Amino acid sequence: MENQKKDKVIPVPDYTLPPLQYIEKTGSVRGHNGVTFVAGEGIKPADIMFITSCISPQEASKFIKGRDGDQGVRVQPRYLRSDAGVIFSDIFNQEGIDLYKCYYTALVKWLLPKNERVKIPKDIINWALPSLDAEIQAVSPKIIVCIGKPIFDLLSNIKLSLSDAKSGWFYNEKYNAKLYLIDDTYKLVTNPEYIEKFRVEAREINRMHKEICNISTGRIPLEYETITNSTDLKRVVSNWKQNNFKVISVDCEWAGNNHIDGKLRSTQFCWASGKACYVRWMDDKGNYAFDISYKDAGAILSEWLDRDDVKYIGHHFAADAPWLHHVLGLNWYEKCIFDTEFAQQTANEAEDLSLERIAMKYTDLGRYDLDLVLWVKQNKALMEDGGYGAIPDEILIPYACKDVDTVFRAWPFIYRSLQVQDLVEYYDNIFHPFVTDVFVSFALVGLPMDVDTMDELRVLYTFARDKMEVILREEIHVEAKNFVLMAFATRLPPEIAYEKYLEFISLIANSDHAEAWSILKGAAKKPDDVPKLKSIFDHFIDSAHFNIRSAAHLKRWLFNVKGYEPIKSTSNKEKGLPSTSWEKIKGMPLDAQKNYNPAVDKQTLQILSEKNNDRILRKLLQLNAVGNICKAFLKEADVDADGNLVKENGLHFYLCSDNCVHGQMSTTETGRPRSWKPNSLNWPSYVNSMISNGISDLFGKLKERGELPAEFEKFIVKDDKGEYKSKVPSIRSCVKAPEGWCFVESDYQTAEIRGLAFISGDKSLIDIVCNPDLNFAVTKDDKKVRLSFPAEVFPPSVQEEYKHLLVSPDDPSLIIKDDGSLKHPKQDLHWSLAEMVHIKPREVLDEKKDRGAAKVGNFSSAYGASASTLERKIEQDTGKKPEEGTGQRLLKALEKRQPVAQDFLIKMERIPEKPGYYRAASGRLRHFSSHDPKYLDDIDEHLTMGLFKSMGREARNFPMQESVAATAARAGKWLLDTYIKLNMKARPLIILYDSVVTLCPLEERFKVAQMHQLFMTDENTWEYHGRKMNYPIDQLFCYRWSAKPSKDETKLLEDPKWRT
Repeated sequence: MENQKKDKVIPVPDYTLPPLQYIEKTGSVRGHNGVTFVAGEGIKPADIMFITSCISPQEASKFIKGRDGDQGVRVQPRYLRSDAGVIFSDIFNQEGIDLYKCYYTALVKWLLPKNERVKIPKDIINWALPSLDAEIQAVSPKIIVCIGKPIFDLLSNIKLSLSDAKSGWFYNEKYNAKLYLIDDTYKLVTNPEYIEKFRVEAREINRMHKEICNISTGRIPLEYETITNSTDLKRVVSNWKQNNFKVISVDCEWAGNNHIDGKLRSTQFCWASGKACYVRWMDDKGNYAFDISYKDAGAILSEWLDRDDVKYIGHHFAADAPWLHHVLGLNWYEKCIFDTEFAQQTANEAEDLSLERIAMKYTDLGRYDLDLVLWVKQNKALMEDGGYGAIPDEILIPYACKDVDTVFRAWPFIYRSLQVQDLVEYYDNIFHPFVTDVFVSFALVGLPMDVDTMDELRVLYTFARDKMEVILREEIHVEAKNFVLMAFATRLPPEIAYEKYLEFISLIANSDHAEAWSILKGAAKKPDDVPKLKSIFDHFIDSAHFNIRSAAHLKRWLFNVKGYEPIKSTSNKEKGLPSTSWEKIKGMPLDAQKNYNPAVDKQTLQILSEKNNDRILRKLLQLNAVGNICKAFLKEADVDADGNLVKENGLHFYLCSDNCVHGQMSTTETGRPRSWKPNSLNWPSYVNSMISNGISDLFGKLKERGELPAEFEKFIVKDDKGEYKSKVPSIRSCVKAPEGWCFVESDYQTAEIRGLAFISGDKSLIDIVCNPDLNFAVTKDDKKVRLSFPAEVFPPSVQEEYKHLLVSPDDPSLIIKDDGSLKHPKQDLHWSLAEMVHIKPREVLDEKKDRGAAKVGNFSSAYGASASTLERKIEQDTGKKPEEGTGQRLLKALEKRQPVAQDFLIKMERIPEKPGYYRAASGRLRHFSSHDPKYLDDIDEHLTMGLFKSMGREARNFPMQESVAATAARAGKWLLDTYIKLNMKARPLIILYDSVVTLCPLEERFKVAQMHQLFMTDENTWEYHGRKMNYPIDQLFCYRWSAKPSKDETKLLEDPKWRT
């Protein structure tokens, strides 16, 4: 940081003078400190006017630096000469908008200091507005393109978020012009994937300009019809039959959060571009408005739609299918042949997947949702039911018809994109069946919930949080008093110190804070002692109401009052500074150190807690952990003044009348499943130590004092040492199989590391993950004993030192298998790495500290973790600060143990630069957006390197993540198909990234377990470097999701009488 550049002092206008008037010529204006004002460029009048917030440094510069030794040239400041401007100009010119026939300007026509360019101060905006106003009137545009939201907010009286307003058409009455908002142009440089988004914007602006000029754009005429009765519905179905329409796009609108308790408001169908119908089941007042029942209407539709050769296309079909099936009785299994959301994600995962954006890209319908967006903004109170039940017919009907029309029109374009990239086979055979049939099954079956446990946990966690918060504040306040006492005691003679302390406390009690501070300040030995005393004083004042969520309170308490040394800094995006180790910051010049602020995130608090053995800080972490569970999962219901329920929250909000949670699923850019409404895949599978220890400590003390409520007695027990231990169930354990049913849960073992071994072709790592450990044997009492030392790890001197650990292969305690060989355990890849780091056998190493550190190394290195990041993560996970250099030794040990794998990871980091994509064994592509080489000379080299580095981290672990995700996706579909074809009641309920959970009757569980083994592992193979690879699984029968069954439950689950 010694070479860190200071911001150049930039001259600015005298804002005390009258506001700026119309600037017609670029140059310096007298009376304004020699500031250069850059006039707008283009013809006047112009049909299209572009307005940005402020001119960029590149545009304002009078000198262009040369490259490769060139001296550079002097130039006149002008717009669109920046790196982003060059790309912007190319895009718009290529899409038919001649910028020479347009007008381009900025609100602020002079260069602002860097901090003011990020968010322009209001007084500067007001000072610049008169000039812009005169300029717009002189240009008299028909279309004003607002580059960035600040310009849109100035010219529009409608207040919307960027995402809601972007790409929509609005009207400015003053200038008689249409307004159109696009992103700031800098995103073309910082986010290369925005190039395609700007291309779509340019097409839409060009289309609107042609319409204004009465130039034909070839718009498809819209033939939308509202169906309100069975006669018209039969006519529509008859039309489908007569014209043999066998591919129909479908969509639903509803009121409520789910198909169990909500109301289906409408179903839309489209069978040709521009031809759609809206079947109006309900009106906008919530009244059923059709002349026959849902089921009878469904029977009419099923005559055609349930035929095997008639298929659907949809946009997130899994959200609509439960309504089609549950309410209308229509078939869903293997009915959808194309899903525009997931197909678009497959074609390019950087694309915006919303239907409105897909319409922008592939149709002439534009932002057809704007009327709906505006209505929702003005009527938020009517939207609390989670659906579109209250939206007026005149807004919803055209919107809903355009939804299905968009799907039908976009389908061939997206399919063609899949074809061009050779993605059809992957999409059709792996991804699409997973995101349609498997996701629909998940939504229909739902997670069966134990409502009593949900209620108990909510009461328990709320009680624990409130009690812990009161106790913590009391302890912080007492500690703060002690800091004040010590401040006097260490600075004044003993006979005076306590007297001053009592006087201080008395003044505080009388709210005379000024005099109290005067007394404490008077104890300072020297002037530079005053800031420390001021921190102690301020902390004491705030301690009774200490805000545990305030970064300012935490920093003052930990670093100023307690005197702890920070662990790392926060990141500073404005200054472009990443989070940095505090050790590294200490080595910087003092001026540079001022740019960094100490972090107080969870990782930092955990490290400080362990490092300083700080009991109070540990209690704060425990409270945060309990509070996070309350906030995320067990939030209390909203009630009115009389205690009546107003609205449920947390998990209870999603609980349906069938006592199930019927959520939705989607996928990440790597194909990994994720869930929403609610995010059930993120429910904790265990109670972490922070929560467990915090509740154990609290409940133990309350029990000893006889103050623990009776309802919580069952959640705490005494162990053999007489210490209290909590028995609080996990959130996942609220998912409970119905009577006579159970879960079969299968998890892939160390999946990502196994994937790394085979995908990279590293024989050493393949040996570790596949073969038994021949250096150890298993005894009859299930212990592991050492037979030998691996020579590649331990030199002769070390083997000699620890030879007493060896056991003879002839030892009678060892298990002999039927073939006469010894039984060897699986290799432990964490212990093997720990031994390589320390050159000592595991028998003399610390399992938590040394094996724990190796575990961090094994799992984090694939993500490109640096040595310092590894050490911070080790300290956080193990609670012990690793020896200096541990991170580097771990990385070197990995290079030695698995050189081919580590080399593969480095090569993956270079993939974004060339060729810019990676194709997995499944056929899925991961795209990495980068700039066209022709622009690289215009873009800052450091920025380009930063982009490639960021994408390199994403690329590094993609092959392993995608391989596991594709394996689970394929298994989920195979299992569902088999259950249905064999008329089993079992259904794959939960597909996590690396596990599958099936809900089944007890009598089917052994067959299901066999199918898990068959479809998740035995038949689910990939080929890498001529080797077949699959992922082994661990299996569990349980009544509660991820909860190990009790002894009695285990006996029942394994009872042979249930076998079929």
